Amino acid sequence: METVIGGLVLAAVTGLAILAYRHPEAYRFIGRILMLAVGVIGLQQILFAYGALRSDTRTLQKLLEEQPEMALRIVAGSVSDAYTSIQFISLAVAITFAIEFYLILLWWLPAILQLDAEAKASAENLAELRRSQAEIQRLLEKTKKYDNPVEPRPEKEKNKG
Repeated sequence: METVIGGLVLAAVTGLAILAYRHPEAYRFIGRILMLAVGVIGLQQILFAYGALRSDTRTLQKLLEEQPEMALRIVAGSVSDAYTSIQFISLAVAITFAIEFYLILLWWLPAILQLDAEAKASAENLAELRRSQAEIQRLLEKTKKYDNPVEPRPEKEKNKG
């Protein structure tokens, strides 16, 4: 299962990088959606874990207030649940920040690699090339009307004699 998930994550990361490199405008559209989705999902996970932590600590506090002589085993279980919630919050924050950082890095990839300037220069060169081709085509059409192809001369008949 981990191999499948790892492969899917690698494919997603590679696909996003290729999209950001080759089609920066398309990535900016998709990147906004992804950043928002990752932020909302990360925040939801953090708030859920915080709620679980809060619930565990409140329950532990009430149990200790009501029964101070409570068995250590029950207290240890609540503390363990609280510690798990803290670990999950830390992991959720780290993963959310890592994904957001990667998406922002891809957002700025064209500027970092100066692809915008190259794309603009390439587009200008392509436009100039098309103008030149159109001009050449126009000149060829203009010269065709002046072309008077010389008809081949018939070969002189050889003397049959």
